[in-house]
Amino acid sequence: MDHRQFENNLQREDPLSPEMEQAWQYVRSEFHAAGMVQPPSGFVNRFQARLAERRARENRRQALLLLGISWLIASVLVVIFAFQAWASLPTPTEWLVHLVNSIASMFTFMKVIVAITTALANTLPAIIPGYVLTGVGSSVGALFVLWALRFRRTVLQQEFDHENV
Repeated sequence: MDHRQFENNLQREDPLSPEMEQAWQYVRSEFHAAGMVQPPSGFVNRFQARLAERRARENRRQALLLLGISWLIASVLVVIFAFQAWASLPTPTEWLVHLVNSIASMFTFMKVIVAITTALANTLPAIIPGYVLTGVGSSVGALFVLWALRFRRTVLQQEFDHENV
């Protein structure tokens, strides 16, 4: 099929011949009569199911990545603590006593923090109105966000300066 004739007809400035005009009107009416094509039944449900599955897989991957990084950091800290403790204590018995003492101190510290937080949580709402606490909490959160953004900008600027040296 040679399409040059049709290209030439479309590129011409003069009006279409009556027979071409009639054919064009027929094609136009067929396009309008055909209507829009509907997607196959169940397409939206399948698409939503695939999207939900992809999001769940991505969330699972991010959670495993975060868990792995946390585990790695905790392992490194334990190894560092173990080497420091091993170097500072002459016998394994003293090391074990020091370890138990450290763990007991951490639990005691956590109990104190929980007790103080509980006391403040029970006392502050009775003394200070809720909207003030909400405002203070929002302000602290906003300041934290601003600090994090400024910290990020500073780190990126230092990296940029370091690359240009």
